[in-house]
Amino acid sequence: MSIRVKTGLTLTFGAIALVLTLALSLLLGYSAGKRVVQERGVAMADLAKQVARRLNNGLESHLNDLSVVASVSTSTGLFLQRAGATRLWLNELQKVYPSYVWIGFVDTSGQVVVSTRQLLEGADVSDRPWFQAGQREVYFGDVHAAVLLEALLPPRNEPRRFLDIALPVKLPTGQNAVLAAYLDWGWAKALAESVVSAVSIHGPVEAVIVDSRGQVLLGPPGLEDTVVDDLVELASESGSNYVLHRWPDNEAYLTGYTDTGGLSALDSLGWQVIVRQNNDFAMKSVDELQSRVLLIGLTLALLFMLLIGWVAGWITKPLEVLTDIAERLRRGDRRISFPERVYYQEGQHLVSSLESLFKELLEHDAELEAANQHLEARVNERTANLQQALDALEASDFRLRTITDNLPVLIAYADAEERYQFNNATFSDWFGVDADELKGRTIKSFIGPENYENSKSYIQRVLAGERVTYERQHTQPDGSERYIGVTYVPNIADGAAGQKTAGNAAGVLGFYILVQDISLAKQVEKSLQFQATHDGLTGALNRRGMEELLDTALARSSRNRRALAAAFIDLDRFKQINDTYGHNAGDQLLKTVVERLQHVIRKTDSVARLAGDEFVVVLEGLSETDDDYEGLARKMSDAIGAPVELENGDSISVTASIGMAITYDAELSPEELIKRADLAMYEAKRTGRNGFHIECQ
Repeated sequence: MSIRVKTGLTLTFGAIALVLTLALSLLLGYSAGKRVVQERGVAMADLAKQVARRLNNGLESHLNDLSVVASVSTSTGLFLQRAGATRLWLNELQKVYPSYVWIGFVDTSGQVVVSTRQLLEGADVSDRPWFQAGQREVYFGDVHAAVLLEALLPPRNEPRRFLDIALPVKLPTGQNAVLAAYLDWGWAKALAESVVSAVSIHGPVEAVIVDSRGQVLLGPPGLEDTVVDDLVELASESGSNYVLHRWPDNEAYLTGYTDTGGLSALDSLGWQVIVRQNNDFAMKSVDELQSRVLLIGLTLALLFMLLIGWVAGWITKPLEVLTDIAERLRRGDRRISFPERVYYQEGQHLVSSLESLFKELLEHDAELEAANQHLEARVNERTANLQQALDALEASDFRLRTITDNLPVLIAYADAEERYQFNNATFSDWFGVDADELKGRTIKSFIGPENYENSKSYIQRVLAGERVTYERQHTQPDGSERYIGVTYVPNIADGAAGQKTAGNAAGVLGFYILVQDISLAKQVEKSLQFQATHDGLTGALNRRGMEELLDTALARSSRNRRALAAAFIDLDRFKQINDTYGHNAGDQLLKTVVERLQHVIRKTDSVARLAGDEFVVVLEGLSETDDDYEGLARKMSDAIGAPVELENGDSISVTASIGMAITYDAELSPEELIKRADLAMYEAKRTGRNGFHIECQ
């Protein structure tokens, strides 16, 4: 369908304006977004550092308070001699600093002697970690619940959580008593919120505190007690920085973090301080900028289209007049008057050309009569040209034979009765048969019954008028194997499609055959497939290979009604080996681990390396007794833990934490099975590393 010039110009220039507007909007959005992420990310990392410093200063301030109390008590023996006065002193300290939920002196036997509001006085706390550590040195205990103390405090909607501070008190006897305090964890939450609320970074900012295991101690509702160990590892490796990170709620946040090195209180606890802001808030200003640019650009594009429409109408008006003249000339009307003047050069040239054409048309009418006289001579001339074309066709047939004989592929033509009518010289190279000897011979008699049965369905399809391409292995007369790619192209008679000719319903006279040797390509394909599914360092399956294996293994487990297990293996402190002996030693250790695992497992089991020092062993067809699973886990642990002799003569060893997930559930996905094994591995690490944990469903 054709369109008018005016419409075409308007739409073309309008489209250009729209494309430029969209490109400018995207370019500005990308540039501004990159700068916003950088600026706000640096601000988030700095804010995390502020929260960490305030939190550390607060802990050290509480420690200083308790140190003063301990110092006075050491010099006067006050808490032993005058319990009442000591209690009043501690109560006053608690009133001044409400963050102290409980403060108490504990004698050398672990009995609470004096405490705020007499809570826990007389209680035996000798088994508390803070008492045992506090007799030796200053101790900060991680966040925890205190069931005994919670029962003595006024009820509250949510359970209280406390932070321990303990330090030794030197007695005149030379022994150490302990001064201990429980801090309300709400103090840390209020402190963190006061820091982040005082800073406006274009939207709400949330503070998160995680312990050394990556478990969230303080954070927004729903986030506490979840594990974000990847961020802890990132903060430990790169110090203060920022990253755009997807959190457990599946939302993307601009996340700032800081290393607590140099902050003694936080460093002793192993905490990390993180602040985050939802990426939607962080990028809001960029989205607004893009919207404004887009709106302005669209408005200008619309105005531009209106202007172009007006200009195009002025340009095309003379063309419309000339179009009407041309139509009248086509109908044979010779009473034509042309415009006297057009206001632009190209239009004036077109008028002049059309006038010249009109004059030539009149002259052509006169010449047409004379041209008819030469028609017979031209027919004779074309007959001679046709004979020359036939001669050229014979020469072309010779050239075609020359070309096909020199191609490294089999080229043939067979008629509807499957008899060869043409074969190129490559048949002689492949089979030692002269091409002329094959003419009139059936395909079945040449390639043999077995090969013919493999090709029969494809031959039937091409004789039905379908172009066919397939690949298969072909047995040579000498017994060798080739992998070939075969193409059949039907030769359908002109005007005979769908008619019955030569014994077939599709009017197929025969078919062309093209056969290529693709053995080398198949070998390359097989090699690439192996590289895509196996780890380049160890030769074990990679993540993709493991996922493909688990898909089939789960289906096999369902059919055989046997258990399927996945053992998730994480080498303990592998980074220390790389740091101490170098990455070459680490690579040698990883390869040795794979070799040993493959040695202890069965032939039906498989080893995969996911990344770094993480491995997965897929165990199929296990029995239902737990002893089998524990025995397998113990064998793998012992094999990994055996010493490895490096190329330089050093001997190193490494332990592993193994989590094994066993399932009989046919509906379980590979991702869920690996996730369960991963969680079991973390349970093994939690219990002290160099062990295993088995989860059976």
